[in-house]
Amino acid sequence: MKKEIVQQIFNKEATNWVAHSYEGKDGTYPTALHRVRIASELLSALGSRLKIADLGAGGGELAIELATQGHYVTGVDQSKAMIDIANAARAQADTQTQSRVRFQCSELEKGNLPENAFDAVTSMGVIGYLDADRSLFREAHRLLKPGGTFLLSCRNRLFNLNSLTHRTLREFSIGNGPSLFEEVQTCYRPLSKTSIDQFTDSLESLDIKVMAYEKSQASCPILEESPTTDRDILEARQHTPEGITKTAQDYGFEAEGFIGVHPHLIDPHLKHLLPAGLFDSLSSCLLAFERQPISLVWSSVFIAEFKKV
Repeated sequence: MKKEIVQQIFNKEATNWVAHSYEGKDGTYPTALHRVRIASELLSALGSRLKIADLGAGGGELAIELATQGHYVTGVDQSKAMIDIANAARAQADTQTQSRVRFQCSELEKGNLPENAFDAVTSMGVIGYLDADRSLFREAHRLLKPGGTFLLSCRNRLFNLNSLTHRTLREFSIGNGPSLFEEVQTCYRPLSKTSIDQFTDSLESLDIKVMAYEKSQASCPILEESPTTDRDILEARQHTPEGITKTAQDYGFEAEGFIGVHPHLIDPHLKHLLPAGLFDSLSSCLLAFERQPISLVWSSVFIAEFKKV
């Protein structure tokens, strides 16, 4: 995937990208918002006042949230439009938060940040838009102190067995179906009682918010074909937990764990056949299992946590 094309599209689509990923515009699941929540929780568990590099900072949401929590963050992105959005958001933060976060427009692989200087490196939704994984792992290893943490999110290839899309057909046409199936089987492990209790509580208290529609309407909404956007053309590469772990090991990291993001309780195709909001309300019950291996079966994205060894 050519850097110039990625940079051009992210510059052009910066505002819409933020609105869809963080605000759920047009009914889109706010995947990036949940990535911020999970990454913040993981890093806060490591300690306070961490020094963090956010590679591919986008609109700055994660970096600013981490700075609000007391960490010191440098956000890097190659899209000037994204950095402009990030700086505008920074200007709205309180003075102390502003003093703990800064943004710079630069290519991730340029090595403009100091070596062995960071307690943690984050990279949310970036690796799939790079030509290969090695440059990101190499840079994260260079930046981190010994024992430092690297958090990154990937598009989940295991979900291709669940989504039943052109990606599913592609996996089987190139002979990857059996290997994906074998890896999926490793995700079926005993669930913690806490996660089960949280799941049942979510089901009991589920408040489904559905837009009003006439009972005389057909049982399924009329589907209209959405126009193709640059975001649709720019399809990120996907990874599996096992695959990304092998790459990480080649660059001096060991896996600490995986967390599923954007769960699907029922067939993904039903999202556009059901009243607005119903699908995601149902799927939200699965957040109880996001830290369990089973979450990797039904989540379209995962966050991987690695430690520099």
